[in-house]
Amino acid sequence: MTQYDYDIIIASHGSMAKGMAQSIEMILGEQESPIHYVGFELNESLESFNERITNEIQKIKEKNVLILTDIIGGTPTNVSLQHVDSNIHIVSGVHLALALDLFVRRNNFDSLTDLDIVSIIEESKKGILYLNDLI
Repeated sequence: MTQYDYDIIIASHGSMAKGMAQSIEMILGEQESPIHYVGFELNESLESFNERITNEIQKIKEKNVLILTDIIGGTPTNVSLQHVDSNIHIVSGVHLALALDLFVRRNNFDSLTDLDIVSIIEESKKGILYLNDLI
């Protein structure tokens, strides 16, 4: 199996994380390193969700970890924030184009510590357009 500098966990409300993981593989092809994802389910306890996030982190803890969450202030983000340390980083408000960019960079063996995450996020915002104004 290929050794990347970092691995990615997608965390969301409901099945968005799973759908994003499936879309990434549809576009980029099957990944050598599995895509980790955790969806916070309706009526799930915070303890259960935290345990599932912790389990995913434990699977890849020897690497840097990038957790992508759906919305700031939501349970997936708040629970993920409890795990932040020197090798665990969180980006909230993720969308498919941003996730794809980060997976491509990982697959190109880019180092997480060398990435300018803030610039990557800013660049990804340019892909959010109101298309009627362009017609």
